[in-house]
Amino acid sequence: MIRTYLTYSRDLGDFMPDLAQLYTQGLSGIRIINKGKTAAELISRVKEIQHYCHSRQIDIEILIDLPGEKPMIGSLGSGMQVQQNLVYTLCSDGKELLPQEIPTINFLNRPDLENIKTGDIVSVADGELEMIIEELSTDHVRCRALNSFFLRTNRSFNIRGNKLPAQPLSRQDLLLLQEMQHLPEQSSIKLLVSFVTEAAPLQRARANCPGFPVLAKVENVITADRLDEVISASDGIMLGRGDLSAASRMADIFIFQQLVIERSKALNKQLIVATGLFGELKNSGKPSISDIMDFGYLHSAQVNAFLIAGSNAAQYPLETLYLIRNFNEL
Repeated sequence: MIRTYLTYSRDLGDFMPDLAQLYTQGLSGIRIINKGKTAAELISRVKEIQHYCHSRQIDIEILIDLPGEKPMIGSLGSGMQVQQNLVYTLCSDGKELLPQEIPTINFLNRPDLENIKTGDIVSVADGELEMIIEELSTDHVRCRALNSFFLRTNRSFNIRGNKLPAQPLSRQDLLLLQEMQHLPEQSSIKLLVSFVTEAAPLQRARANCPGFPVLAKVENVITADRLDEVISASDGIMLGRGDLSAASRMADIFIFQQLVIERSKALNKQLIVATGLFGELKNSGKPSISDIMDFGYLHSAQVNAFLIAGSNAAQYPLETLYLIRNFNEL
């Protein structure tokens, strides 16, 4: 039976009343990302979801994604429509914005910013928006948009080739772990540590928040030995194909996906495949042949858990669940 998780974000529209309907269509759990909220605000949201599920007698897992420290889009209010071929300036968060300025967090102050150059591609929101760098300065980076996209606060980004690698477990993540120990209901919650390349961040998460299952989100190509170390130290794996595609050469992604599938099965750990599922839905409202072949391959490889993310989570959750349920019935 395929287990399906959905990225939940109040910023993308309050679909809390739909969780019961989504559950009847095969939803197994939801993923909440720890960014843009205080620990108290996120825990309040978790309690709200737990109360909702208990009142309707539905069994929903909650994956709390600890995103680590990486460049993100700063405060954009209600959002910004980025237009293809227009030039935008990436600047610091917290300043009064001029037209076509995009605020950023954990970007312009990074010591490894010297690794980027003109011609590099900025990949935002798992590649849903791409911009080419045309000008560099000490206090801004000017880019031309390669496609149109409605951009919101807290969307993460990187430079293609993983030139600004993310670090697992930010200070905000650790503060949340401390507060989570006081949650009255913990049985439905799992922790998801992002950008794991070794066992140490998983061990640190367990030490800071004992008693919770800890999953590793793998978003960089690593060696087979290092992957086995990560899988063995975790209670499950999520393969984050969005950041993986930005951090790795395209030729390596399929080979690494194969390795993750094989090693997860060999070590008897749950594998959740995330991002890039039925991507054509957002453009035409129906899956492409490539979408069907990709998911069919993963299903035949006995991957039994998937995460609906991005535009599909916000706009097409029922349609995506319907497509996945069809494979369940094969």
